[in-house]
Amino acid sequence: MVEITNKALGPRVVWEKIPGGGARQRVLQMGETANLSLADPKDPVLAAWKEAGEVVFGAQAAEPEDDDPAPPADADLDGKTDDELRALLAEKGVKTDGRWSRNSLLTQAEKVKG
Repeated sequence: MVEITNKALGPRVVWEKIPGGGARQRVLQMGETANLSLADPKDPVLAAWKEAGEVVFGAQAAEPEDDDPAPPADADLDGKTDDELRALLAEKGVKTDGRWSRNSLLTQAEKVKG
């Protein structure tokens, strides 16, 4: 059994092992966590989702979404909202994603601020 959490912006289908040796599809809705016996733990699609951060396993699933290392302290940037940071980055030509954490926004803003 493995704990798996869907962090993607939509549902993800995983193959779950069932008694008797078969497998069935299990739909994990956005944000859902389930303990599953995976039919193929080395499934390449599941591995790609894991690498992209769309699904997380085990203890990682319990961690908050904002698990980036803390960026350097900058009082000016720290006082800005996430939307203000996105606007600043857009002005500098950095394309942000709606899934960027606050720490990611602050880190990138610090890099382009100079």
